Amino acid sequence: DRQRPENPFRHFTVLHIQHCSGDMHIGDVRRWYTDLSGSPVEQRGFHNAQAALHWAKANMDDQLESLVVGGCSAGAVGAQVWAP
Repeated sequence: DRQRPENPFRHFTVLHIQHCSGDMHIGDVRRWYTDLSGSPVEQRGFHNAQAALHWAKANMDDQLESLVVGGCSAGAVGAQVWAP
């Protein structure tokens, strides 16, 4: 809740990385099986997370005082991998 003064993250910019490939933000593989539409399943969470972090650093570097990496469920595993 960004309205609560006790929230230490209320003034932070949030960059949300969707988790949809089941790879905990660390995958880089094309699977042999296909999805329901017949397309090969690709798990590229590593590249997605890396691109988001590069974007944040490139676009906010002059404003960036700290970087907090967090997540829940599978995102918590990815957060441990990507923590600076």
